[in-house]
Amino acid sequence: MKKPVIALGLKGVLIKPEAWEKAQDNWFAHYAQKLEDDSILTWSGREDYFQGVEEVMKRVMPDATDDERTVRAREEYHQHILEWIHHNEGVRTRMVNVLAAVKDRARVVVVTSTEEKIAHTLLTLIPKGIIHATYGSRMHEKDDKQAVFERMLSHEEKPVLYVGSGRHTTQTICSRHSIPSIDAEDMSAQELQAAVNDVLE
Repeated sequence: MKKPVIALGLKGVLIKPEAWEKAQDNWFAHYAQKLEDDSILTWSGREDYFQGVEEVMKRVMPDATDDERTVRAREEYHQHILEWIHHNEGVRTRMVNVLAAVKDRARVVVVTSTEEKIAHTLLTLIPKGIIHATYGSRMHEKDDKQAVFERMLSHEEKPVLYVGSGRHTTQTICSRHSIPSIDAEDMSAQELQAAVNDVLE
């Protein structure tokens, strides 16, 4: 008998969101200094931040293809994430503890717009045996959670629950596929455990 699938995000669920937030700040700060243009700093933290990334990379690599610029930007951005993780305690232990308690009753899969190899690197911080599969983006893809989510659904049973952290796009995707979802951002460990147990009963 197949185990029910619990899908979850990476940012803000298993790893603290500051890793991505600080990486974004540092990426834009680097190019604001390099291009001597402080207006670049205003893109950091915005919902449409990738539009700013594209504008910057067109100035930095004017003769490159769109894919080449995207790959370069994402490689640099992900290095900033890894640098933050190297110097800070980045794991959200409450979610890890919840998953450790149900790892034998559910198949736990991570779905993230972070590039897949970087996601695997970040997940080495999580004890082995908790995460059963990881679906991340390809390096040439932009910040497209929907594409990754659709890939996951093509390989897995429909999840009985998605655990995310404040991203409206993912909630919309879950609604479209009739997948129950919760936002772990403001939930206590006890609330998270109860929500997970409810779908596994």
